[in-house]
Amino acid sequence: MGRETMCLSTPPPTTATTTVNPVPPPPPAPPTSLAPGFRFHPTDEELVIYYLKRKVSGKSFRFDAISEVDIYRSEPWDLADKSRLKTRDQEWYFFSALDKKYGNGGRMNRATSKGYWKATGNDRPVRHDQRTVGLKKTLVFHSGRAPDGKRTNWVMHEYRLVEEELERAGTGSCQPQDAYVLCRVFHKNNIGPPNGQRYAPFIEEEWDDASGMVPGADHVDNRSFAHQPRVEGNGGVLCAEGRNGVVQVVELWKVVLFKSLWKIMGFFKLPIGFQRQLERIEQALILE
Repeated sequence: MGRETMCLSTPPPTTATTTVNPVPPPPPAPPTSLAPGFRFHPTDEELVIYYLKRKVSGKSFRFDAISEVDIYRSEPWDLADKSRLKTRDQEWYFFSALDKKYGNGGRMNRATSKGYWKATGNDRPVRHDQRTVGLKKTLVFHSGRAPDGKRTNWVMHEYRLVEEELERAGTGSCQPQDAYVLCRVFHKNNIGPPNGQRYAPFIEEEWDDASGMVPGADHVDNRSFAHQPRVEGNGGVLCAEGRNGVVQVVELWKVVLFKSLWKIMGFFKLPIGFQRQLERIEQALILE
């Protein structure tokens, strides 16, 4: 009897284990491209004081053209596929975290699986408002292993903020963002002008579809834009809401020329009515 009672007894409840799936990382930003004739080619000052400084500050960009990669773990000829801004020009831009070679030491590990980046010359200061805001280091890629590596035509300009600008950006030396650098990578030929050699030849068939006029947009539709004009990309295409609410691509040089004239006239004391007339002229240029 006792044995039967034991056999019929209810087994203790089991605790179900719940598997929590980790939240997937956000997808990478989609690649974009610029219209023919427009190129993303910021100055050293713009790269440091705008792009790199906003990166270490955690601020967003009006035009997200620079992807983040582990540039010192990638071969230079593989970097084009990792660029957010798709182009056949032989020049690309990346954010990358520096990998220190000896823990807390100052030497950086810039060795890839097939070669290494070797610094050449002295670091050059990048200045803004008569003060040094960053440093620019030039490196050349060597295939093989040091010290017997073979020099190639792959060149990198590595930009970093100076300590004073890190403090202005609101980050201390213990923050991980401090290790970020901005890198311009390009392939240098021995023949031809310095700029022209990096620009790919124009192929008309690539632009038969007019949908590429607005950078980063797969198509142009009747989306509503604010009346205030805005510039997409690196000062290339100006978009504004037209009379029928249709996005219009305007000849930017007209507005830029007018704004330059307006800026000069701003040094003079003008009647209020005249200033309003200037505003109407500017709006007419945008909506023409």
